[in-house]
Amino acid sequence: LKDQGLGPDIISYNAVIAACGIGGQWKKAVELFDTMHLEDLEPDVVTYSSVIGACGKGQQWEKAFEYLGELRKEGMTPSALTYGAMVNACGEGRRWATAKELVDCLVESGLDPDLELYTNLIGACGKRRQPARAWELFESFSSSSTTSKKLLEADDLGLVYTATIQALYSGGWHKQALDVGDDLRRSCLEVDAKTYTILINAAEKREAWAKMLLLYDEMVDGGLLPTPTLYTRLIAACGRKGKWKKAVEIFERALNEHPGYAPSAVTYNALIGTLAEPREWQKALYYFYEMEHSGLKPDLLTYSVTMKACERAGQSSRVFELFDDLLTKRTPPRSSLKPDLQIYSTLLAACASAKEWQKALDFFDDIKHSGLEPNDFTYTALIHAVARGGQFPERGFDLFDEMRQKGIPLKTITYNAVVSACDGWDQALGYVDGLRDRGFDVPVATYNEILNRGPSLEGCDFQKGLDLFETIRTTRNLLPDAGTFDATVAHCARHVKWETAVEILHSMPHGRHLKPRGATYHAAIVACLNGGQYGLAFDLFDELLQRKGATPLWQTYRVLADASHQEGAPPDKVMAFFDKARVLGGLRDEAPAYVAMVSACARAGDFSKAATLLDEFRTRTGLNRTLATYEALLDVCGSSEGSSSSSSSSSSAAAAAAAGDSFSARGSEPTNELAAKAPELLRDARDRGIRPTARTYAKVIAAVAKGVSYDEALGVFQDAKTQLVGTKDDDDDAVLSCALVAAAAKAGRWQEAVELVEAAVSPDGPALNAVVCACERAGQDQQAVEFFDKLRRAGEDADLQTLTAAIAACGRLGRWKAAHALFSHCEQNLDPDVATYNAIIAAADTKDTAVALYHRLLERPLDPNEATSSALLAACQREGLPREDALALVAALRPTETLPSNE
Repeated sequence: LKDQGLGPDIISYNAVIAACGIGGQWKKAVELFDTMHLEDLEPDVVTYSSVIGACGKGQQWEKAFEYLGELRKEGMTPSALTYGAMVNACGEGRRWATAKELVDCLVESGLDPDLELYTNLIGACGKRRQPARAWELFESFSSSSTTSKKLLEADDLGLVYTATIQALYSGGWHKQALDVGDDLRRSCLEVDAKTYTILINAAEKREAWAKMLLLYDEMVDGGLLPTPTLYTRLIAACGRKGKWKKAVEIFERALNEHPGYAPSAVTYNALIGTLAEPREWQKALYYFYEMEHSGLKPDLLTYSVTMKACERAGQSSRVFELFDDLLTKRTPPRSSLKPDLQIYSTLLAACASAKEWQKALDFFDDIKHSGLEPNDFTYTALIHAVARGGQFPERGFDLFDEMRQKGIPLKTITYNAVVSACDGWDQALGYVDGLRDRGFDVPVATYNEILNRGPSLEGCDFQKGLDLFETIRTTRNLLPDAGTFDATVAHCARHVKWETAVEILHSMPHGRHLKPRGATYHAAIVACLNGGQYGLAFDLFDELLQRKGATPLWQTYRVLADASHQEGAPPDKVMAFFDKARVLGGLRDEAPAYVAMVSACARAGDFSKAATLLDEFRTRTGLNRTLATYEALLDVCGSSEGSSSSSSSSSSAAAAAAAGDSFSARGSEPTNELAAKAPELLRDARDRGIRPTARTYAKVIAAVAKGVSYDEALGVFQDAKTQLVGTKDDDDDAVLSCALVAAAAKAGRWQEAVELVEAAVSPDGPALNAVVCACERAGQDQQAVEFFDKLRRAGEDADLQTLTAAIAACGRLGRWKAAHALFSHCEQNLDPDVATYNAIIAAADTKDTAVALYHRLLERPLDPNEATSSALLAACQREGLPREDALALVAALRPTETLPSNE
């Protein structure tokens, strides 16, 4: 402008001064400001704001204050831009208190702080590693009543969140960074790749593996691409958590969806490293060779982790091949590929797996000749290889002597390596005793290892374990520790000796250094559960809770939760256990616990409590609900009789039917409170985005038909047809139809049951069983027998109730031989109940046969009932005996029974 004879105006100066500030040229900005007076130009508020901003970026906060004072002296009023520039200057100069005062002044002046002000100030806190200041500013911004609604709804509001997350992470406030990130993600604001990267790194610092993956999935699903370094960190994190499948998924997704992505050697090493522990040796080799094909040269770590993966999987030959490959590439300029002790330890472990003891000794010689100094881990691997090769007596003792002479510490892992190499109990004990005889201080932990490995050692029995326990207790300088008691009690549990397990537990000292702990009680509880002593197992859990310093293991909660479903588990103790477990937070996943609690209440007949628990399950937050959990709860709803019926009433009904009366004579059953919850569970699952399958609907139909009504079950069936449209196949149709057949049969609607089962493509066993019973209940004996034959031709098994119904139907049709054959099948393969005996007695061809069957019934632990008398009476009358004589005969057999009246 000047060269062309044009004089710059104030707008030009303001623009250039602002540009100097952005470029970090604060001195040039000041020089231009001073030049304005020579041009007879008066600086305005924008000019002052620009020069203050330039001084701030140059960390000249004192000079910035001089300009602010000059602005006020000229009678001008600072604008929001001016205050913003001053606040930024204070932030750069760590003048936090002054910056806060300026923000307050800005607000008092009726001006709104802008987003840039907060963003820059919080960003300055991050640069200066001042997370507390950044957090304070963010809290002030997000909660202050002075923050305008317009500001909070601005499109670039995310900049403040991003600056805060960066500042908190830089200062080591990882949890707070994640909290702010959660707020940002819950909003409708856009999250950029840089912010996701910071949040993932913060989650890694917090060891929040699940959070890392959640953020990663959100990031890539949103179309954002992680950096190569972030991919490596994610894969390594998966490896630390044993999630190798996720590591492979991340790696492959990066290759397929990230254009130009080229994994580094570090990334390949991290990926192959995740495959070592799960013994995925084939995948490890695949990525090893893939790395070479991509143009990268495997380094020593690559060989180490790949060999480790093969060794862990027992692929010794592959380990040796990789080592040979490593040696062939040990030429300049790759002289760095010199095997280290880690490589040699893996080789020795591979020798142990292959029982190549001579090869192990050769590798050990190579270690010495290469200038490496064997350590305790190297010797341990060699000792294990020698022992696995059956050479311990000849060479193993010498290696222990060599370690002692060299002053290499003999650790428990070295002694245990001898035990783990043995195949027999006597062999392991002999080697360990031999070391003790040679003056080695064998730790008690090694004897504990023998007890723990008992099941895998040939020749181990219950008594040998007890004898070793006594040896440890009585041997001088060999004091049992808590691990000894844990291992011995666990030994008892494996042999189902629950009495001995509890005795040893209670014989354990209660001193300061030796007392029962969670692991000891866990082993005793398992012993009781294995022995069917469910009540005692729950009592031991209560005893454990009362022990000072003893804490239940999470495995203890799990085994007791699993045992809660057993019929022998006392419902009151089950409920007490879950009440305590929930308070203590011992249940890793409380959703399955609700299944056990509802089941326990149902077994105890407390259906109101069971229904209350189902309501709690539906409304409680934080549960890991799955379709399997819902289906398990539906099973409980369907299996519970509730208030609808009892076993005695069904037995009486069966007997009445066998004597000639119809099952339909029974009244309608009242609604089962628990079964009525089944549709509510179904709706809750759907509302939570869990898609029910045909099997799920079938369970609801069964529960509703059993405890509510057939019409309600029919409604669920029709709902399933609508909800599953376009997703179900022929198998789903069969599942639903069979469930409705059973429902119709349960309701006594035998004609509908017959129509449904005849229309079904391939009716299953439960459906055919149900229709047989339905026809027999309705007095349709011929159809009951025909469907029973169809059941047998389909290769399906008849349950006891169906066989009883078939016997009764055959009896009323006069087919004694068929009825007797079915009864014989029952006696040989099932456990006939009193209803079955009543049916066969009523079907007997002569009164003598009926009386003989009655005496067989008395020989069993069953109680004859009134229906038994009716069955005897029916058999006698069928032979033509007058009713009065028949009554007299029955009275003689059952003198205490009230006989049916002449009516």
